[in-house]
Formats: sequence, structure tokens, C-alpha cells
Amino acid sequence: MIGRSARRVAALALFAATAPVVAEAACPPLDEAPRRWVVQGDGTKIHMQPNPRLAGRFAPPGSFLETMACVNDATHPWKVRPFGGGLPGYVSEASIRPARGMDGKIPLGPDRTRARVRRGDFDATATIPCAQNPGEALGTCTARAARGAAGDARVAVTFANGFSRELSFVNGAFIRANATMSGVGTDTAWSLEGDTFVVRVDDQQYRVPTALVLGP
Repeated sequence: MIGRSARRVAALALFAATAPVVAEAACPPLDEAPRRWVVQGDGTKIHMQPNPRLAGRFAPPGSFLETMACVNDATHPWKVRPFGGGLPGYVSEASIRPARGMDGKIPLGPDRTRARVRRGDFDATATIPCAQNPGEALGTCTARAARGAAGDARVAVTFANGFSRELSFVNGAFIRANATMSGVGTDTAWSLEGDTFVVRVDDQQYRVPTALVLGP
């Protein structure tokens, strides 16, 4: 007679032999992955885990997502983060497509401008108009730019009193600033006036030449 343990092992072996095989997504090296994505169709959900059965937040069509990682999951292989803030999560590749930069090319790999700013590795320096407090007349600040591909850049601005702020630009548009004691950097407004980015972050005002951000 076959014992209960032997029958259980045989049943598990039969299940393993007949269960459908779920293919894993082949992840490219992160340096070869699209830097950002644009949401297609009717939008998509950003799931906290790769498992699509778990609840997810909605990302509207046309919104942009930043690549954080790729996981070997057949349904939701891309870990992304919404631009302008928000928690990261996982999306289906069928609901997104690689986003092209302002030069028409798809930028690949992580944006390394933040690391370059930390190292003091800049492409250009300029003196720009700025104001730190509400109602204050524009003074001058020193701005240093670390440029990436496809209109990406990070500009480190230092006021006369030593206070500094980093302004992030993606695809030729201002996105956010870093968090400081004056705010988290997402209370912002900006416009492009001629050849100048007019940027407000919290109570601060910046006038950043496009040539500093994008290059001559």
C-alpha cells in the first residue's frame, strides 16, 4: 500500500508537471532601459507589488513615469515612480511606451545629474536673478548646471547667504526642487518667458536661462 506521504508527493509531482508555466519577463540592464515612460490608452494602475490582483493607484493617459527598476515578472515588470512626486509601484508594459526626449530620441539609463551635482561636476555656471523671501526684490544667485541627455538637467542655485536649492528639469521642463527646511520642493509654479525659465519653489523665485539648462 502507498502511504499518505507518498500519495502527497505523487500529487505534488503531478501538479508540477501539469501546471501552466508563467514566463518571466526578460529584464534589460538598467543602463539600457528607457529612462521614462508615457501612459497609453485609457490609463493604467500603479501597483504596490508586481501582483496585479493587489490594489493600485490610477495613472491617467499621457502622464509620465520614471523608471526605477525592472523585475522578472511577466505581467508587471517595471517599477516606476510618477513625475512630480508619488509613491513608486509596478506597471504592465502593455499600458506604457518609452517616452522620447525633446531631441526625438529615447533616453536610456538612469538620470545621473543628481550624482554629478553631489560630486561638484558641472557643465556651466551663471549668475541668475533670484529672491528667497516673499515680496523681496530680485537679487543674484550663483547657478551651476549638470546636464544630461534629452533636456534633463539639475541646477544647483546658491543664494548670497549660503542657502542652496537644486532645481530638476526633465525633457526641457521644470519638474521639482529638492527638499529643504523651507519646504519639500513640490509647491511650485513655472513658465517659460522667452529664453528664461521663471520658477517659483515655495517662497523662492528663480530666473534660469534656458541656455544654462539645455546648453547653447
